Amino acid sequence: MKIREDARHYVYRIWDHDGSLAWVGATSNLVARIDDYRRNSAEGAPLWAAVEYPTRAAAFAAERAAIAAELPRNNRQSKPTGAHLRTAYERNGEVSLERDYDLNEVADAIGMSTRWIRDRIREGKQGTGPVVEHIRYGHVIKFTAAQVDRLKAQHTVAPALDDQVTTGRKKRAS
Repeated sequence: MKIREDARHYVYRIWDHDGSLAWVGATSNLVARIDDYRRNSAEGAPLWAAVEYPTRAAAFAAERAAIAAELPRNNRQSKPTGAHLRTAYERNGEVSLERDYDLNEVADAIGMSTRWIRDRIREGKQGTGPVVEHIRYGHVIKFTAAQVDRLKAQHTVAPALDDQVTTGRKKRAS
């Protein structure tokens, strides 16, 4: 289905009957999305609210920001690892909140392309390579600092030892 840029775009929130935020999403067909959630929910009719945005890009930006800030239960696909939780850590004697790094930042940091990282993620899911831990907020891929370190370690080749390196002909002892 092709989404028209001139259509109305919404960011919606769906709460469970216990009041916990279950889902944040962006759509141009609000009625269909709410009905879909209602059909797939064991609890019946959900509680929901929506905000209209002038463009698709604005709606997607608002959706990403809401997911990152509010951490709705069903938007996170990395639940088994617990990596979606923002944790306090100590660095150089100071405690701060760990931030999430986007795909472009990680690619720049490790000197690889975003396509290379996406390929490693896909290989891990298919079982043809090591699993690359990451966080998904909807369609956005993010990494914690620890996950970036593990990605680097998984795909770093140890340098050769000095006695194994040759640079051509050996010099004669004088």
